[in-house]
Amino acid sequence: KKMAENDGSSGSEDEADEQRSELIVKLRRSLKANPYHYDSHILFIKTLKEAAELEQLRHARTKMADVYPLTEELWLDWLRDEIELVESPRARVKVVELFGQAVEDYLSPGVWQLYCQFMADSHVIDPTADTFSLDAVRSVFDKAIAAVGQHYTGANRVWANIYNFELGQLESGAVAGTEAQQTRVQTCLRRWTAAPINTDADAGAWPAVVAWAAKLPDGTIPEGFTHARSVADAARAKNAQIEAEIAEAESPRLEAFNKLIAFELAAESTPDRVILAYERGIANSALSVELWHGYGEYSDRAAAAIPDRVQAALRVHRRAIRNCPWVASFWTRLAHATERSGQVAKPVYDQALAAGLAASTDFLEVWANYAEYMQRLVPADPADARLSAIDEWRGVLDRAAAHLKQYFGRGGDPNARLGLYRARVEATRFRDIEAARATHTALVADGHASQAHVWLAQARLEQALGSDSSCRQTLSEAVQKVSDDPEAVCQALLVFERDAGSLDDYGRAAQKVATRLKIVSDRRAATVQKEVVSSNATKKGANKKGADKKGADKNATDKKGTNKIGAADKKGAEKPRKEKRKRGDDVAAVAVDEATDKSEKPRGEKRKRGADDESADGEGGGGVVAGPVAGPSAPKRRNTEAGDGKMEEGKDGEVVVDTSAYPRTVFLKNLSFNSEEPQIKEVFAVCGTIEEVRLVRNSFGKSKGFAYVQFESEESVVSALAMDRHSSSVLDFRPVYVNKCEERKPDAPATSSGPTYATGLERNKLYVTGLSYSLTEQEIRDFFEPFGELTAVRLATSRNGQSKGYAFVEFADDKVATAALIGGNNQMLKGRPITVALSNPPKKGDQSATSSAPRSDQGPVRPTSEFRPVPRALNRTRKRVGLGMTRVTSAGVAGKPPGESGAAKGGGVAADNTAAKKNNDFFASLFKK
Repeated sequence: KKMAENDGSSGSEDEADEQRSELIVKLRRSLKANPYHYDSHILFIKTLKEAAELEQLRHARTKMADVYPLTEELWLDWLRDEIELVESPRARVKVVELFGQAVEDYLSPGVWQLYCQFMADSHVIDPTADTFSLDAVRSVFDKAIAAVGQHYTGANRVWANIYNFELGQLESGAVAGTEAQQTRVQTCLRRWTAAPINTDADAGAWPAVVAWAAKLPDGTIPEGFTHARSVADAARAKNAQIEAEIAEAESPRLEAFNKLIAFELAAESTPDRVILAYERGIANSALSVELWHGYGEYSDRAAAAIPDRVQAALRVHRRAIRNCPWVASFWTRLAHATERSGQVAKPVYDQALAAGLAASTDFLEVWANYAEYMQRLVPADPADARLSAIDEWRGVLDRAAAHLKQYFGRGGDPNARLGLYRARVEATRFRDIEAARATHTALVADGHASQAHVWLAQARLEQALGSDSSCRQTLSEAVQKVSDDPEAVCQALLVFERDAGSLDDYGRAAQKVATRLKIVSDRRAATVQKEVVSSNATKKGANKKGADKKGADKNATDKKGTNKIGAADKKGAEKPRKEKRKRGDDVAAVAVDEATDKSEKPRGEKRKRGADDESADGEGGGGVVAGPVAGPSAPKRRNTEAGDGKMEEGKDGEVVVDTSAYPRTVFLKNLSFNSEEPQIKEVFAVCGTIEEVRLVRNSFGKSKGFAYVQFESEESVVSALAMDRHSSSVLDFRPVYVNKCEERKPDAPATSSGPTYATGLERNKLYVTGLSYSLTEQEIRDFFEPFGELTAVRLATSRNGQSKGYAFVEFADDKVATAALIGGNNQMLKGRPITVALSNPPKKGDQSATSSAPRSDQGPVRPTSEFRPVPRALNRTRKRVGLGMTRVTSAGVAGKPPGESGAAKGGGVAADNTAAKKNNDFFASLFKK
């Protein structure tokens, strides 16, 4: 029987070993294809340790450390394994090198304590080795005290190791000079006592002080220790409350550590105290951009004040981009710190551009700093080296312009920052005015002709270089082309002629400016008038529709009996009015009978797209008054004395629901157009008994993307609201937005009909562009799944299901998203290189924050703000020509100057009012057009 049991256990172990081996092979292949998959690294290391594959385990840990900074737990596990395997002095030296790497990632009292213990033990084993000499050991002790000697919760273990080592040296007599060693022990103990760290009755420095004083001849504690203890107690009392909040807060305790940092800065503490506060916060929130930003700023200020801290600041910036590589400002700070330390910064900029930055503004910032760095490298002489450096600087700017235009179009550099900088440096620093003018000409041709600051910058350059004629020409051209701020360029031209021109020059400029400003003023007035007329026409159309609805011969009844429209209302109902359209300057107007206007009810608010009209019937109050706040086409309210709580479908797909059902109803949006009622009911059945699901549809029966779910109890609504944008409520790979169904007051503004998407940087969601149009969501999911757990993948499509070429990929963890950003950017997916960035949607209406990324094969984006002096109707080169009409071209009426053609009555096509006779050749030419 025992033999059978042994055979069974042996078989199960063999099976486990076989499965482990297969998993190792699978994970090795996965990490070779994608070295940024954090979870695969962790599982690979764990599996290799279980299999006792020591060499492979060491290699796997090294590979992970090359990609990611390791946590305290990972480092301690690795270091303890290596210490157990030490068999030679060379191996001990390797462990010391590993400790040096470990203390660079995060502040870790545990790693420092193990480091000090290992050095002390190694000195005892081999005191003659240079690596473990007494001076080398004490050097490590000093570094440990500087790093964690005042760490509130972790310093005691480090101090205890150092004190016990020095006390052992004293008691063993291994150190020559007993009196000097006695002083060293006493100094170590006093510094430990003075540290404002956490202590209790059985830990900390004071029990060691009491034990040490008992061995003294007089057996009393020296006065210096009592004073050190009182100083430490006072310091502990100042931030005791903050330390208590840190101890009680849940991980990552970011708010509590921010309070600690603010306290140390306000108290003007020593740099070591402030740095310790930042390091403690980062060890708990390694991906906090706010913490790294503040830490980097403080390190730069400290380096400026204390030159010895330049290298320390450089290490901080390197660690910042290792943890948050998507932040452009961290890369520029690292480059500046690298340059400040005397090293070459060019590789830093090249790495930044390949790191997967979040938006076009980030790339623009890096490129601008890159060009400025290359400019600083241009020497004064010799000539050959200077020309070569200038060409290299120009090459960087050429690369920047091509890169931004390819991926972002005009949105890459909307204000011509790089072009203006290039023109300025060419003219002032390199004294090449022709190159500066060529740069300006390229900017104008590239769509910046309408921007006043582009012209004004060039005019200032020309004037500074003493070229009045070129300055006059630039400003004169700007007056005709600028549309965003024409007053500025007009004023600049007048000021220039007043200062540098003759009286005739000033007169011509004043006439040109007056003509231009008159055109601008008239055009603005026309635009305002069009908007007013269009708004009035919309209001009249809405009022006409409301009047027709009131006069219709319908009975408004419901299941419980609601008010009916009386016969008197039917007799007095007016007939639908016909709309007439006038032609003129692209403005549509509706002609409404004056008598009908007088008989209309007071007009309600202007109808918004996707919102219900707010109207009221007669005194009975049985009509629709207001819809609920949530969403478009909200269910219309039925005022009934005893509501049945049921939904009804009204005209054009409207959903009518009794007001008594609002507390038991939720509103769903962001639904896939393919989702149907059974699917919705299946997802939300876990919340409670569902009475009804109503999917809102258009007149063709197609889903509008939102619905209402009515439950049996109000408690079910609470459960449903908890599913808002949760992974449990995903339908067709789309997160469902769940809102309350609330009644809106009659005077409350209608809410937006679109989903309430998050705005701002979303660190766990990626924005992927450059996708093949034939790519599916499942293929995108398959590409990103190796990086870590996916929450959602949403491929943007049009109504007909055709891909738009971009998608959003959401991960469960920020670290996994960062790995996917770094590993997926510029990779090939179905034959196309894709661009991966962090999702950073702008606020509604904030077009300046939008970072559109057009595909490279679409060409440059046409500027939409460029002023076009010729109306669109006159841009057509050919028009249909008939009797009594003249062919219109972009230059005006054929055969006449542009200003001599009269406008047709009513805003139609210009008419030929001349009495010139038409011969047969003229009419024959009409058929050849």
